[in-house]
Amino acid sequence: MRRPGRHRKKRARITIPRIGWRPAVTILVAGIGAYFSFAHSIAAITASSSPNLALRFSPGNAAALASKADERMADTGHPARPITLFSMAQHSLRNEPTNPRAIRIAAVAQELLGHDARASQLYQLSNRFSRRELGNQLFLLEERVAAGDGVGALRQYDVILRTSPSGQATLFPILSSALEDPAIRAEFSNIARAQPLWLKQFILFVLDQGKGQADLALALAEAGGLPADPSYATYENALFTQLIEARNFPALEAYARSVKATPLYALKFMPPGTKGRFQPLTWQAMQPTGIGAAIESTNQRTAGKIYVSADPDERGVAARKLIVVKPGRYTFEAVQAISASGRDAAMQWQAICAQQQTILWTSPAESRLGRIIVSQSFDVPEACTALWIDLNVAGGASEGGLEAIVKSAALRGSVGQ
Repeated sequence: MRRPGRHRKKRARITIPRIGWRPAVTILVAGIGAYFSFAHSIAAITASSSPNLALRFSPGNAAALASKADERMADTGHPARPITLFSMAQHSLRNEPTNPRAIRIAAVAQELLGHDARASQLYQLSNRFSRRELGNQLFLLEERVAAGDGVGALRQYDVILRTSPSGQATLFPILSSALEDPAIRAEFSNIARAQPLWLKQFILFVLDQGKGQADLALALAEAGGLPADPSYATYENALFTQLIEARNFPALEAYARSVKATPLYALKFMPPGTKGRFQPLTWQAMQPTGIGAAIESTNQRTAGKIYVSADPDERGVAARKLIVVKPGRYTFEAVQAISASGRDAAMQWQAICAQQQTILWTSPAESRLGRIIVSQSFDVPEACTALWIDLNVAGGASEGGLEAIVKSAALRGSVGQ
């Protein structure tokens, strides 16, 4: 019996709406479509890096099939037979008839089967569809090399480096060595004139490896040098510096002539140009401890003056300048003035053969206050084609040290212009 005053609560019913078969089919189709879209995306992303994964999601993916064939071809332990490679390439091409990678694999298979003419046709066909297929470009390059066509091979290098930056690590060392050949340098100069995007990276490679700078300089000289563009100044100055350090003055002069680097042929105190070019060829302030040197000029086109100083008990090279010469007799001239000179303080000039590092001439040490004109002659031997002109200073033993200004310097004779 129910107790008086109490009522049983009714339980709430949850009603699930019924849907018809049409919406259910729509949901199913959408789900299948989403899966295939996902599978296609996964296959596209992993086709090259993980072809096995890509083929699990999309068994007919042409790029993945070609990548798988490449893997089988590169497997040194269990390499695929040529007929298997050709079959895999055909499978890929049935899904994408213009796949350049698959066409290249078919070409490799034909070459392994001894069908060289057919292989060559397939390589060319792959190249017509895409120049970005690195493997095919390398095979075309090998064909040029095998045919002894050095110029054609270099043109193929340019194609590869323009379209496949990943080929730089493989090709830069070979190209650097090939520049020893004058015919290759001549063709390289034609390519360099067009300023390809890979040119700066190649220059950096040569500079970093520390060899081949002379061949590069000669090739660039044939091209008329690097552009007079601030973006190239760093590369050009680094090339100058390494040629000087290697004492390769013939290549240095050849390149300097091609870009009209006039600082190499004169002793004027010119400040660095506004574009930053030719800095290693201008006067170099050596800045050892306690010794100073600074060029002052009213503008970038006018020769200025150089101020030098030396603290007490300090001595060394304040500034130096490289100049190209021919064998013969020269007269060095300078106008200078010492404004402060303590006991044993002095300034002195030297001419040093840059190739042999031998001193050819040393001026008398000067410590007199006031204006002084230096004018002395010396001989440059046959084996010497470049000189270092050094300005040495000494601060002496007294408290004042040395302070001086050089208003002009010149070398009269057969300067190598």
